[in-house]
Amino acid sequence: MITLICEDDILIAQNIMEEMAAAGLTTVGPARDSDEAMNAAQEHDVSIAVIDLTLSDGRSGVALARALHRRGCAIIVCSGDFLTPEELSDVYHKFLRKPTPPGAIVDCVRAAIRGQRSPSQ
Repeated sequence: MITLICEDDILIAQNIMEEMAAAGLTTVGPARDSDEAMNAAQEHDVSIAVIDLTLSDGRSGVALARALHRRGCAIIVCSGDFLTPEELSDVYHKFLRKPTPPGAIVDCVRAAIRGQRSPSQ
């Protein structure tokens, strides 16, 4: 399974991708905005998306999560921004607040691969 990393901060994106690679997980990205993310999702067989709420094109992460969810992707929101319950109430997702502890994103991706979803926070 391929995980799409949607993060406009290149250092954060590199850390996520390095942690995923060290765990033997396949990633594509990073996508810095919603257009790059949708193009990458169409080009690759993406099953999971790790999405920051605010990308280089603004607070586009919510709409991006909905679009990728409609394509069948499991959604992991990883952001320093807050998410109101109404914003993604129609999309099953896991929310991780930045800064995330080491291994948290990898654990969520592995759970999504296994199909063992935990309740969103």
